[in-house]
Amino acid sequence: MQRNIYIAYLLTITQHAWFWLGIWVLYYLKFTDYAGIGLIETAIIISTTLFEIPSGTLADIVGRKKIIFIALIFSAFGNILMGAAQNFIFLLIATIMPSRAFYSGTIESLLYDSLKQNGGEEKYHKVLANINSIMLATIAISGILGGFLYSINPRYPFYLCGIFNIFGMVISFFIKEPNITNKVKLSLNLYTDTLINGTKQLFGNKNFRFWLFFLSPLDHLSLFQKRSLTIRCLYSSALMKKRLEFCLPSFICLLLYPHKLAIR
Repeated sequence: MQRNIYIAYLLTITQHAWFWLGIWVLYYLKFTDYAGIGLIETAIIISTTLFEIPSGTLADIVGRKKIIFIALIFSAFGNILMGAAQNFIFLLIATIMPSRAFYSGTIESLLYDSLKQNGGEEKYHKVLANINSIMLATIAISGILGGFLYSINPRYPFYLCGIFNIFGMVISFFIKEPNITNKVKLSLNLYTDTLINGTKQLFGNKNFRFWLFFLSPLDHLSLFQKRSLTIRCLYSSALMKKRLEFCLPSFICLLLYPHKLAIR
């Protein structure tokens, strides 16, 4: 099962090569305004929330490998569609692809089951730490390179993201489903019951409801809005660190390519 760990490391790169990170607002503004961007970000929040529980249920029923592959299909389709965008509708459809909801929890459960099969579940947090390190390094490097690609052609960052996602689809074929994973026969009643119970558990947590309806919208505010730094001061120190790491590529891109990133 060690192979699954290495595959997860590679998939982390293909899923987090966000070449669009420093330029996405500039790109969106070619097809809409800040109000339109707000609608898109709201749609992302709703889509991710709605698909989070169903994706986990499906992973338990049909297997992690298949759900990860589906997530990569969504990612590739969304990025390529974004690169080919002609209007606001293209942006909206591309961003509501539930790739994040299908991928995040599924890859973590795959890792845990893979480690547990060999009695190495105590290494789980170390593996997650490695994945987070790879993720942050990939985001930082790809975000900076994306600014250069944007200066050549605004669509290139999204196309390259799609290509990385396609590589990820190929890599996912080599995932080996852990024997410890208990698959059950797919049925509408089972799926519905699991979905209802999961939703009750999710929304029964007061802290989660607060995060979902208050902090989550703040998390998706544009990095380029004047109030963004003030709003981010409301976060805990741990989350603030994460926001600064995500903002860094955007600021570097603006510093390196100020004349080329200007909206035409």
